[in-house]
Amino acid sequence: MVYNWIGKYGDDALSDSEREILEWSRGRAPGEVDARHRKLRNRDVDWLIDRAVQRSETYSGIDGINNQDHAVQESMGPIVDRSKENLGTTDAAVIATRRILLARLKHAPPGEDPPGVAPTYYRIRAVERVVEGGVDWRTELRHLYDRPGDGAEA
Repeated sequence: MVYNWIGKYGDDALSDSEREILEWSRGRAPGEVDARHRKLRNRDVDWLIDRAVQRSETYSGIDGINNQDHAVQESMGPIVDRSKENLGTTDAAVIATRRILLARLKHAPPGEDPPGVAPTYYRIRAVERVVEGGVDWRTELRHLYDRPGDGAEA
C-alpha cells in the first residue's frame, strides 16, 4: 500500500498551489481498485502497460510513479541468493547500505535490538524549508520538528 497526502500544521488552509499538488497526486496515485480493493493495474494485466505510450512518451508505459514502482517490485520474482550477484560501480549505494546493515546486525549485543528499530524513530518526520545564509537551521526550524508530545528534547 502507498498513501500520499499533503497537509499543514495549524489552522491555515491549503493554498491554491498546495491544492493543485494534492489534486495531481490523486490523479497519479494508484487509487484505482476493484471491489476487493485490489489494484486494477496489477501483474495479471501487465500493469495496464500502454505500448504506444512506451514507444513514444515514457520508458515504462505505465501511468503513475507508484504504479511503475509496484510493477518493478512485483515483477522481480522470488528472493535470490545475493552472494552470487555481481555489483558494479553504479551500485555503490546498495553496497554501502548492505555493509552498514550487516555490520549493525553483527555487532548488536545478544538479546538487544539493533539500532534503528526503537519506537523513538516512529515520530521522525521530514521537514523542508529554505533559510537565509548564515542562519543556524537547527534553531530556525526547531519549531517545525519539535512538537509537543514528540518526546524530543527541548
